[in-house]
This record gives sequence, structure tokens and C-alpha cells, in this order.
Amino acid sequence: MEFEAVIGLEIHIELNCATKLFCDCPNNPGDEPNVNTCPVCLWFPGASPRLSRAALEKAALLCLGLNAEIQPVSAFDQKVYYYPDLPKGYQLSQAHLPLSRGGWIDITDEDGSAKRLRIHHIHMEEDVAKLVHEMEGRKPVSLVDFNRAGASAGGNRHGTGFPHASSRDGISQGAPRSGSQRGLLRMQYGKRHDARGRQHFYPHQRYKPDEYKSGSKKHELGAPRGRCHRL
Repeated sequence: MEFEAVIGLEIHIELNCATKLFCDCPNNPGDEPNVNTCPVCLWFPGASPRLSRAALEKAALLCLGLNAEIQPVSAFDQKVYYYPDLPKGYQLSQAHLPLSRGGWIDITDEDGSAKRLRIHHIHMEEDVAKLVHEMEGRKPVSLVDFNRAGASAGGNRHGTGFPHASSRDGISQGAPRSGSQRGLLRMQYGKRHDARGRQHFYPHQRYKPDEYKSGSKKHELGAPRGRCHRL
């Protein structure tokens, strides 16, 4: 039986802001572990986050650069999940009222033809900490670095309907490239984009399911000020 993959992607892009999304800590994940932290980005109880104006402006420019419609009202939600890189147990994201909706990006398909892919919405969210997995002799250990925790990140959620793997690759490369051209992203150490995807296979189409692999967000782990600590 033949199949065709129908792929939807969520692409995470880190903005090149000088400070983090909800505090004034430097946005330099490549520094020594846990030197760019405060009670807000360490998620201490009682800490009061304040939204960065610079992050909001750059996120809005990214929306406009991707032909999206900025919404008159947007809000942050608590996205609850439990993982060592998120010790407070939830992430501040925009699940219900994102910054913008709609939009599109043009790519070149595998046969050289132009293709326009639609964007469902663009939302803002705080990044999580970085996990580092190492070995102490023969014993594996996991460390946490909070330099990246709370960094400004934008999520592009692209609608399903990418019939080729090349379309998926084009959108994952095109969105960061579009942001870089507008001075919104800094693709270097500590600044990255990643993608996670969902896909469905329908019979009667022409591709085998083992030709496609669903993308998944890469969790990297990292630790308290000045040094990494063991989980």
C-alpha cells in the first residue's frame, strides 16, 4: 500500500535580545554555567516576571516579516509539564491568544518550483534550561545550566499539508533565514532553532511511511551559579 505524508511543524526560533524574556539577565547561554540567573529565571516562588519590550518588538517584526496578522489581544498561558530543565513545572507560552495568526513563507520545492506554505500562528514563550549529560568514570550524570532559562523564543506553527520532506526542510530553514535577514536572530553558539512535527499518513497516496520521521524538540540540559550541579 502506498502513502503520502501530511506534515505540520512547530519551529522554535530564539530572538537575539540582549536580555531574557521576563528579566534583565543577559541572554548569553554560552557563558560559564549558571552565571546569568536571577530569582525570576530560576523560577523562585514569589518572583515577579516583567515582559521585555525589546523581545515583544522583535517578535512583532518577525510576525510582520512572515506576513502574519498581529492580534489586537494576546496573552501568556501556563503550559504545564514536568522535566528537569523546567523545575517550576510550567512554561509561560501563548497557547490560546498568540501574538499573530496567519502568514506564509515562500520556499523552493525539490523540483525547483516555487511553493507557498501557510503559517497557522506565531507565539512567544520563554525557553527552558539546558541539560548536559556527562560521564563520571563509568557513571552517567545529568547537569542543569540555567543560563538559557527564560530566553526569548518565538514559535512558528505551520499548517499541515507539506507533501514532501523537502517542503519540511525548506520551512525549517526558511523561517530562521527570514528572521536573520531582518536582524532578529543570531544563529551562533547558544542561539538555535529547532522543530517538532506531527504527521499523518493516508492510504491511496504515493509515499511509504518509513520515508518520514517526525521531528521532536531537542531537550538539552544544564545548572546553580558558576557551576553545573547534579540532578
